[in-house]
This record gives sequence, structure tokens and C-alpha cells, in this order.
Amino acid sequence: MFINRYIIKKVFLYLIVWVIVAIGTNQAIAQTQSNNKRQPTINPEQQTVNNNLKEDIAWNLFEYSEVLAGNQPEWQYYAKLWEDIQQKEKNNPSFFKTDSNKAKQGSRLPLPYAENWLYILKKSPQMDKKTILRTINGFFNRQKRGNDNKLFQQDEHWSTPTEFSTIGGDCEDFAIAKYYALRAVNFKPQELRIVIVEMFNHPVRHAFLVARVDNINFVLDNNTKPANLIIPDTQLKNKYKPLWSFNEQNAWQHFKTNNKNAVTSPSQ
Repeated sequence: MFINRYIIKKVFLYLIVWVIVAIGTNQAIAQTQSNNKRQPTINPEQQTVNNNLKEDIAWNLFEYSEVLAGNQPEWQYYAKLWEDIQQKEKNNPSFFKTDSNKAKQGSRLPLPYAENWLYILKKSPQMDKKTILRTINGFFNRQKRGNDNKLFQQDEHWSTPTEFSTIGGDCEDFAIAKYYALRAVNFKPQELRIVIVEMFNHPVRHAFLVARVDNINFVLDNNTKPANLIIPDTQLKNKYKPLWSFNEQNAWQHFKTNNKNAVTSPSQ
């Protein structure tokens, strides 16, 4: 009788332990399922995209993929030139925003550019963004062109908008002037990129500004005719191959894949 009671007690204890374990396991499974609903599995490649872009929307310029630029020697060469321009513009802005205390002056541009710019500055609040792009593009595309070797006795020189408006410049100087002019009429950095490209028909590098309006990348090229023409980048995908793009916040390297959202690392 004692043995039977002992066995019954033992079995009863085992049953209690089994029930407790079963309840705990079910709760753990339910918690895991709940966590999975709240935190869906992220594809490692998708995670790389998110980390690389840091909440910036991928522009897919000319239908190319992009990652943040790193320490590539070629990019560092351009980065130094761009940093110098930013520092000069910080110390002596070429343009004054409409809400600044120097808005009446408008800019540091020489005459007659200063008067024309002041007119644009005053009219810009009544313009839609595409009209502003056309106006700015036409305004600067009428400026004279110059070669760095002839103007500065240098292979590569990037000019501030004030300097460019005084003596002229080449493609990147047009792009820089348009960039800062659009910043002065309240375009945000994330809406603008200066883009360095190669042409498919011959191995020559070129630069221009691209502005993003209504999820369309508009190219503001100094070679367009008429001078105020802005062109969606998708219409130029067979003409230009993007290499680098940048603004005040970030810089990107571009590369071709079969999938615009792929994260295959570009060659260094």
C-alpha cells in the first residue's frame, strides 16, 4: 500500500512538472510568433540597402543602382574639391535666401547677373518647382564657358558661383552654381545632386545638376537647347553612365545591375 501511494505520488508529481513545462513551451512559442509578427525577418541584402542609404530614397539615376561612396581614391579626389567649395560658400555665400537679412542684396554675383538673380529671387515664391528649375537652368546656361587650363592654369578647378559668374567655367561650375541657387530658393539638399557621368558614345566625363521633383530626376545640363530645358534622366539612360553623385549630406557611387534594388558591391 505504501509502495502504491509512493508510485501514485511520484506519477502525480511528474504530471504536474509535465504540465508546467508544456505551458511554458506554449508561451515561448506564442511569444516567438508574436515577435516574428512585430519584427519580420530582414533579408541581409535588404538590410545592406537600408544601412547604406541611411533613410535616403534611392534615386536610381539613369536606372543605375547606388551605394554610399567610401574611401575610393577617385571619389576622395572629387570629395576634396567639393569640400573646398562648401567651405568657401559657408564663409562667403554667393546667394542669400529669401528669408535672410541680406535678401535685398540677393547675391554676391557681379552685374548684370546680380540684378537678374534678384528678380528670380523675388519671383520664386510664386513659381512651382519645375518652373524654378527651368528658370535657374536657363539663367546659368547663358553664362560663358571656359576651360580650367586657360582660366586657372590647372587641370581641374571647381569655382564658386560668384567666381563662375565673373569669368565663366566648365560643366561642374555650371552644376555648382545651379545647386547653390536652388538651395537659396529653398530646395532641400536631399532634392539635389551634382552628378558625374561618362558618355557612352565617347570616353569623356561630364557633370551636371539633377533635381528630384515629384519622384522624377530632372537633369539640368549646360549643353541643352533651349537653355532652360530640363530632361527626365530616364530619357538619357542611353547617353550617360552615372559614376558619382553628391550633395551637402552624402555621396554615392553608381553601378549597373539587372535589379535596380540589388546590393551587389561595385568594383573599387
